[in-house]
Amino acid sequence: LPGFVSVSWHGLFAPAATPPAILARLHREAVAALRQPAVAQRLADLGVTPVGSSPEEFRAFVAAETERWRDVARRAELRLN
Repeated sequence: LPGFVSVSWHGLFAPAATPPAILARLHREAVAALRQPAVAQRLADLGVTPVGSSPEEFRAFVAAETERWRDVARRAELRLN
């Protein structure tokens, strides 16, 4: 599609029934890991920009990405076999 830009991203997912307290702990620990200088440097060396968004922000991002790629597939007339 003309003018379309695509970038890769990664995130942590948990099962839908994961208790909120567990999600909060996972989020805290992941953000703490991303802030460690050695981790931050390694990611920078790989060209990765860590975000560490909240679970709610990430949920909204994934929903937007899903819709975006749904639209790309529709416009490109892609079909699953």
